[in-house]
Amino acid sequence: MKKRRIHFLNINKDRFMLVVMIMAVVCLGLGLLEAFKEGVNYYLIASSYFLMAFYFSKIFWYRNMVQYNKLGGTIKINSFFGKSFKFKDFKSTTIEKNTLKITTTNNKNLNFDTTGILSEDIDKLVELLKSHKTTLK
Repeated sequence: MKKRRIHFLNINKDRFMLVVMIMAVVCLGLGLLEAFKEGVNYYLIASSYFLMAFYFSKIFWYRNMVQYNKLGGTIKINSFFGKSFKFKDFKSTTIEKNTLKITTTNNKNLNFDTTGILSEDIDKLVELLKSHKTTLK
């Protein structure tokens, strides 16, 4: 069985998606202010919604993905929807029999099935979680 990779995305460094969101806001603003003819305004508003849908759909492009910034993010491993987290709420991270277990400060457990994932990517994820946890203290 071929092992899958985890796609890591630091939201703070993704300039392309920042440009897409700025374009969406500009199109929406111009469309709502009715800066152009009636038909053009309609297309501006519609294109802004399309650009926003494109922006927010990025987590569904990959089967295994970690989106994060300096405060927290979303982990999606072997599932359709991800689980959101904050780095300041982490207590511990362990790996037991193809399961990544994250314990939060309120003793809530986040479990991720890591079957079929490259071990280097799992190690990178654990290192990412530990490094951000220590920088927030």
